[in-house]
Amino acid sequence: MARIKFDAGDLDKRMEKLRISVQNYIGKQALYGGADIFADELRKEAEAIPDEVFKHLDREEKFHSVAEKDKAHLVDSLGISEFYGEDGATFASVGFEGYQGVPTKKYPNGIPNALLARSINSGSSVRQRYPFIDRAARRAKPKVEAKMREITEREMDRILRG
Repeated sequence: MARIKFDAGDLDKRMEKLRISVQNYIGKQALYGGADIFADELRKEAEAIPDEVFKHLDREEKFHSVAEKDKAHLVDSLGISEFYGEDGATFASVGFEGYQGVPTKKYPNGIPNALLARSINSGSSVRQRYPFIDRAARRAKPKVEAKMREITEREMDRILRG
């Protein structure tokens, strides 16, 4: 029969240190590692959006792409938010911030980049659907999960080994 001998007080100290580290450090580090991979995939997909010269639409016609300068604004505005949390959970958002440069009556600061990205991804009454965010999420998911698992396991091993 196998025997294990250990100091219970030492184990309790390490488990408490692990709990605090996961809550304050390891979770955020893993979250940032995963968000970074997703942001890279999303940037690749955003750069692959077809672009064209701006044109006025005829009736029942839709945009099948986006203007080159609008796409450049979109790619440049991509980023990862600061961490935020509630009820013990930590979150971060990957998305588009800021505005396109041309003011309109409805949007005096310009069209929000998040709105443009959403209309490209989902389509609208004047835009053909081009699901670049969906594709990026599908492609990034296994990579993100693996990276987050790797970071978590590495840091937990480091803490439990002393």
